[in-house]
Amino acid sequence: MDAKIAVIVVLLAALAALAALYLQASSAASSLSSQLAESRQTIAQLRAKIYQLQSEIEQLNQTLALRKSTAPPSIAPRGYVYSLIKNNGNYYIYVIDPLNNNIVAVVDLRRALDLETYSLLSSAKVVESWIPRYYVPDTPYLFLLFEGLNGSYVLILNRSDLSEVKLIKTSNSFTRQYAGITPDGRYLLIAQRAPRDLVVIDLSALEIADTIPLAADPCDVAPSPDGRYVLMPLRADKNASLPELALVMSVPSGRAVATYYLKQPGQAESLEPSMTYWPFRSPGYGLLQFEGGPREVVLSINATGGALAPVKEVTYPSVAFMAVEDPAEPLVVVVVSGFGLYVRSEPPSYGVLDRVELVPRYLKSAVMGVFSQDGRFFYVAGPGGLVVVNASSWSVAKYIRADSAVWVLAVPGGDWLASAQYRR
Repeated sequence: MDAKIAVIVVLLAALAALAALYLQASSAASSLSSQLAESRQTIAQLRAKIYQLQSEIEQLNQTLALRKSTAPPSIAPRGYVYSLIKNNGNYYIYVIDPLNNNIVAVVDLRRALDLETYSLLSSAKVVESWIPRYYVPDTPYLFLLFEGLNGSYVLILNRSDLSEVKLIKTSNSFTRQYAGITPDGRYLLIAQRAPRDLVVIDLSALEIADTIPLAADPCDVAPSPDGRYVLMPLRADKNASLPELALVMSVPSGRAVATYYLKQPGQAESLEPSMTYWPFRSPGYGLLQFEGGPREVVLSINATGGALAPVKEVTYPSVAFMAVEDPAEPLVVVVVSGFGLYVRSEPPSYGVLDRVELVPRYLKSAVMGVFSQDGRFFYVAGPGGLVVVNASSWSVAKYIRADSAVWVLAVPGGDWLASAQYRR
């Protein structure tokens, strides 16, 4: 009997243990079932999120493709850099490939020009550095300006072979000349200092279309990026009866739309404003340099509203001759005669970013300069030759020695290419 009871107790204990194991297994199974359901739900949510992200990625790719297809092309050299070089009393035009800065041609103007034309050029009292250099379009022409005792001229050359196209006498007497070209390539504008006028040449006819009188002696012609206006400095040249001012005129009518007076008639002080530039990234501002001192003024321009006013003044170690905008980066380079280059931020802040000293190691004086079409290089002309500056490191990349580099020009201009993209 006792043995049977013991067996029964053992069996009951075993059954209890099995029941506990069953309950534990059932609980674990229930938990696993719940976890599996949650996992399935999470997987479903993740799949939905993946599908959503895939859809968004596809939409982004379509948007990027559309932007790429409609965006303006990147700036790339589409032409050459040209420099008028004087060596041993003779004039040459160097043609430079801006991709590698190799000289691809040297054109002796004694052979390229008519004998009479070259005689006038070689005997000229002044061969101007201030040719059209801002927003130069993909024009078929190059322009030389020079003045002698018996007259002042603009010489138009065929850009493809540098042969003579036409010589136009712009004045019967000697007068300093400063030229600009409208970005559409329609008009060549020549400011003449002594006659106090602006000569408008129609480039479709290669004829003088108009001569517009001015209130004082003009020293530059800087077109607006849209080609509707020009910014000009007018100076008194120590004539107390004349005013000095910055003037905005419409093109080609010559109607004055905005003025900023630096000196009124009758005032003795002369500041001698000399050069101007109209930036394409900041078209509400203009730059005005002075030959009467090493200073430059940032002007606020509202041509449609008839407003022109100074907002900032900066100084240099010597006279600043000109400024021009980088086609690839938001900065402006100023050519400083007795130093080299100042690299500045865009106006109106116009802070100094870098300096490049080129005088006297390379040049006796830095006169003028231009960017390559892609903005990788900046070319500086002056007595002593042509200096090629790397615009990423602001170091000298190449030096082309000469008696003088009278001017340097990129055709088409890098600022013209870039501003055309901005206008789209």
